[in-house]
Amino acid sequence: MTNEEEKPTQEALLGEIAGTLRTIRGWMTFLGIVVLLALIGGCIMATGALGGTGSIVNSWPSASGAGISGLALSGGYLYHADTVNRYVYVTTTRGSIARSFRLPLYVNAVDFTLDVTSLWACNTAGYVYRLNPTTGIINGSWRTPEAGCGIAYGGGQIWCASPTRIYRYTVTGSLFGTVSSGGRDLAGLEYADGYLWAVDRRTWRICQLTEGGSFISSIQRPPGIYGVTRTSDAGPAYIWYTDQATRWVYHIMAGYTPVAPASLGKVKALYR
Repeated sequence: MTNEEEKPTQEALLGEIAGTLRTIRGWMTFLGIVVLLALIGGCIMATGALGGTGSIVNSWPSASGAGISGLALSGGYLYHADTVNRYVYVTTTRGSIARSFRLPLYVNAVDFTLDVTSLWACNTAGYVYRLNPTTGIINGSWRTPEAGCGIAYGGGQIWCASPTRIYRYTVTGSLFGTVSSGGRDLAGLEYADGYLWAVDRRTWRICQLTEGGSFISSIQRPPGIYGVTRTSDAGPAYIWYTDQATRWVYHIMAGYTPVAPASLGKVKALYR
């Protein structure tokens, strides 16, 4: 083969190599963009920025009607208090009623929380009740120093809120501590990922607090908010709350919350 015949062949080979490199470079650029978009999406989800913290995901009329009150979340179901008819409505997180049962007259629960075996309730008469989560039968009770407006279970403890402070109990009813409201007018209570969550009726905000009562953050809501419960997971989180003014249940973005020390435990609870 002559030099003249080799030259086009070499040029063609170099052209193929250059084309292959351009293809590889193009795929690398494409993959880089995909990775970047995935990272951005992860950041958006982690901060609850899909519509923003507090953005409404879903809403529906409450089964409790005029008796709309506290909420609890457990096993993918919401437990609704009805202070007028004394019913507990168990619904999906989209509002479909799965079952219901009636509570004894004197329980008249304004708020609920659940542990592994029991449904806990508090009322404005100043009592905490331990109930069967299927039938509502009372399995225990104790008196609190003030009217109850919220209850939560967390770290093996029962947290019971009055408007001005939060009381800490063992599950047998022994009082071993109190937490100041910090000047807030509390309504309801939640304990999730090592933090307390409660409604401040002075400002109509859902407030995130340390277990010692120090303020962390808050989400503004319209006047009338009454009961709240929150997912207990690291990363993107959600809140369900009841609105006494509209008698609706709202499902909103809660944003990202760092997990507190593991010793504080994970809990499902609720607000009034």
